[in-house]
Amino acid sequence: MIEVRPARDESEVGAALALRHEVFCVEQGVSLEEELDGRDRDAAHLVVVDEDRAVVGTCRLLVEGSEVKLGRMAVARSRRRCCTSAPATSPTARCSSTPASST
Repeated sequence: MIEVRPARDESEVGAALALRHEVFCVEQGVSLEEELDGRDRDAAHLVVVDEDRAVVGTCRLLVEGSEVKLGRMAVARSRRRCCTSAPATSPTARCSSTPASST
């Protein structure tokens, strides 16, 4: 079972930032300067935590005026395409440790 919730401490925020680096910089080739835009301290960070308490997903929320912008969403490669019974943003989403077939 996975849990979607705000990051509880700096170590979870750090794990979220590390996941973003892996997804955006390593996998997608985004520059580190572009990824680290200086706005993370002003943001709320949501994390997806798996049964081993590892951060396997993240999303950054920024308040801009009267709007909240969701951004910097990232999911660990090992967890992509595995949540099929509910949207990944659902707190009750279930995710097996084996990704679904990509047929």
